[in-house]
Amino acid sequence: MLLDNLSTTDIFCNPEYLTNIHEVKDTLHLQTIGGVLKCNKRGLLDGCGYVWCDTRGIANIISLHNAEKTGKFDTSYKAKQGCVMSNKEKDENGLHVAPLSDISNGACLLSTVDENKKLYSKRQVAGAEKAGNLYRVITYSSVRDYKHAIQSKQIENCQVTPEDIKIWLKIYGDSVHAALKGKNTRKKPRVFVNDYIEIAKEFIEAHKGVILFVDILCIDGVTFLLTLSKNIRLITIRYINNRKEASLLEAVDDAFINYNNADFEIKKFHADNEFRCLEDHLKAIDVEPNFCAAQEYVPKIERLVRVVTERYRATYHSTPYSCWPIIMIIRGACDCVKWLNAFSPSGGMSTQFSPQTIIIGRPLDYDKHCKVAFGSYVQANNQNNPTNTNEEQTIDRIFKKTLDNIQSGYGVLDLKTG
Repeated sequence: MLLDNLSTTDIFCNPEYLTNIHEVKDTLHLQTIGGVLKCNKRGLLDGCGYVWCDTRGIANIISLHNAEKTGKFDTSYKAKQGCVMSNKEKDENGLHVAPLSDISNGACLLSTVDENKKLYSKRQVAGAEKAGNLYRVITYSSVRDYKHAIQSKQIENCQVTPEDIKIWLKIYGDSVHAALKGKNTRKKPRVFVNDYIEIAKEFIEAHKGVILFVDILCIDGVTFLLTLSKNIRLITIRYINNRKEASLLEAVDDAFINYNNADFEIKKFHADNEFRCLEDHLKAIDVEPNFCAAQEYVPKIERLVRVVTERYRATYHSTPYSCWPIIMIIRGACDCVKWLNAFSPSGGMSTQFSPQTIIIGRPLDYDKHCKVAFGSYVQANNQNNPTNTNEEQTIDRIFKKTLDNIQSGYGVLDLKTG
């Protein structure tokens, strides 16, 4: 049984621990990493009361808050011992960090491989489980050595076949968690290589005056400032907290800096009436503003809003997560814009150089930027100090981005801390 302080509901997958199991009128919509689980059965757990019951679950979970509410359990705080309770104020659902939805929409963050298992027969899955168990028995050799040992029949009467190992890796992934966490070592950083491309001065002079189109983009309740230049066709996107003048001005100035650093100058600024508050600032820096009338829109930027939204929607549905935190929404939108800038657009000023190469001077590299897709589950190196301990060598993370530096490191989301 798992006592979970990140759950707002109680649910058991083993009915043998419960009595008086029966269907109820209410339905629990349980949000998990694997999707939404709908449950309409409840059972009596001795000492705790009624809990939800569904055999499709993978754990018996008791919400720490619900257990505390019963008054039947003593909860104490002892550093590094047993259960750790915070004395800070809780939200209305009894959680210590972020409020979740009410009990009819409870949340338990559980990851499963059930979808992978559905691709194979019960016999194949049973063989894969045997392969995984044997891998643990021989204390996590390399997968290559493990395959060789089975293929060369170095274990007499072995019931595991090379095909079992292949399916096991397909279900659970090539990077087996325990082996990574125990054996992985940090690789040396890439050697510094200056891969900047210099754009001819004549080319810059011919297109020095930039016409900029600007609009607001909203995705899942998160607001961005989106810009597009007429000939260069560079797209910039920036998250803004609100749509007040100060936030708009800061985001617009940030977009201008990209062009100024590449020796381009913003000459005209096209936007809707919402940006009229920036008129004096734009005129002060010799930028000609043009604001469309009420109920009118700037066609070029409106089309781009649709394109970015569609790219984001496709990315969202390519991941197994039913809900993204705000940091993932921001990075997901930025990732879509990064790849729109990565290739020469039709009607752009160059068929050879992408907008990113023209403004930033550095093209994308397959080894640095194309190995991992946004939202992928990854194992990131953990810098343990000292190193000769049993602390895990890698940490569970979600891939967010490739860092914009020459070494091209990676930005990831820690699943434990966010």
